Amino acid sequence: MVNGFFLASGSSVPVGIAYRFVYILFIIGMIIFEKLPKSYFTYLTIFFILGNVLLFLMQSVFLNNSLSWMIADLSVFVKYFLWVLIPYYVYQRKAIFKTFRFENIFITLGTLLTIELLIPYFLGVGRQTYASAEAGYKGFFFEQNSISFAFIITLTMTTYVLIQALQKKVGE
Repeated sequence: MVNGFFLASGSSVPVGIAYRFVYILFIIGMIIFEKLPKSYFTYLTIFFILGNVLLFLMQSVFLNNSLSWMIADLSVFVKYFLWVLIPYYVYQRKAIFKTFRFENIFITLGTLLTIELLIPYFLGVGRQTYASAEAGYKGFFFEQNSISFAFIITLTMTTYVLIQALQKKVGE
């Protein structure tokens, strides 16, 4: 939402890029400081990341990429590696994650997401997804496919919790 607010106001502050770099440094640090289990998944993750870094470096050398191109490529690789590092982080701490009530977390996130879309809609600020047709979401968000994906996930979890609550009521 913060990134969308800056973009909608005409400022090009790279909030999302800075957030991803801080987040990947944090997650790498947390993975390294935890004991690395000697498992197939650990070796697969390490070889995947090292192999991709080597490909990235070889590509940069063979294509004679400038430093600015390498930095631009690196920002894409950060997104790419997060899809591997986040599941590995959860895998390392699976005993802790089994104690979480993910239903409550997803309902809270879904509520916040809805509020973050309703406030700009009612205040008449933000960006329309398809401005020429006045269609889609209006808000501070710029990643509309991600917002749709987040709605699908939160709707699925909310429906799951609702069905469980209804089954408990019927069973009582």
